[in-house]
Amino acid sequence: MKLARNRWTEVAALALLGLWWGVPAIRIWQADRMVDELCAKDGGFTIHEQVQLSDDEPEQAVPSAALDASVMQVTDKYYRTRKTRYISGDSNSPESLAIIQDRYRLYRSSDRKLLGEAIAYMRTGGDPVGPWRSSPHSCPQHADQGLAKRIFRKSGA
Repeated sequence: MKLARNRWTEVAALALLGLWWGVPAIRIWQADRMVDELCAKDGGFTIHEQVQLSDDEPEQAVPSAALDASVMQVTDKYYRTRKTRYISGDSNSPESLAIIQDRYRLYRSSDRKLLGEAIAYMRTGGDPVGPWRSSPHSCPQHADQGLAKRIFRKSGA
């Protein structure tokens, strides 16, 4: 009798563990699929104009060449904007599952011409509660840096 009771306790514990881990895993899988579908539909990069960098401009200046419009100085040649839209989920809690669209635009300051745009999708949160790090999923990854790298080119390259 005692052996049967222990078996039921083990089965119940495994069932609870399965629910605790399985339900969030299914929700994360569904959200990741949605991110991939949205990215395939309209995610990625659109380059309107490439900028040739002179040989004396350092390669490290490329990612930082485009400052955010909010911290821009009068002398800055380029700036970028970022617009975030929550497609589903909640922006108030970092643990809750959310699907986000980020739209980055990079402009030349002198004529305010749009040089390029990147649209990225990301799933955040939704992981089971625990001491581990969350597992976000995005497409394309590092869209803001990738946009600058696609626009700014070395003149010898």
